[in-house]
Amino acid sequence: MLKPEHLRTLQEVVRRGSFAAAANRLGYTASAVSQQIAALERETGVRLFQRTARSVVPTEAAEVMVRHSDAVLSQIDRLVVAVADVGRHTHRDVRIGVFPSPGTHVLPAVLARLTEEQRLAMRVELAEPSHLIRELGSAGDPGCRDRLPRWGSRACRGRQR
Repeated sequence: MLKPEHLRTLQEVVRRGSFAAAANRLGYTASAVSQQIAALERETGVRLFQRTARSVVPTEAAEVMVRHSDAVLSQIDRLVVAVADVGRHTHRDVRIGVFPSPGTHVLPAVLARLTEEQRLAMRVELAEPSHLIRELGSAGDPGCRDRLPRWGSRACRGRQR
């Protein structure tokens, strides 16, 4: 399988005219560039450069590969950005059961700090204790249904969805 880093190396060798110049631009050694080009030649089964003692001249195959690699590498770059965007927008539900008094006076400051630090989107619903117990138990961890953890226990933890 072709490796994107080998295609980038090929592009630089063709653009700069030598393994040494490409190596300098990419932060590799000339030997590493030579090895990547050799691996690319093995993978494709074609010779990419005519090598002489002082220069490398790209073959027609190398020129074609460079033209196509521009589009391929651009697509890979777009893919990486798209996946990173998905990771930043992952939806997580955090359910907190709190009585109206602390929910009104204490919880807003705690949630403001959490949303700022963790980049969470929060929605708060205040309810009476009997309703909270029923709702948190039915939608939370299946092991927590029909039982309540002792204050401060770790029996029921929020889960990422």
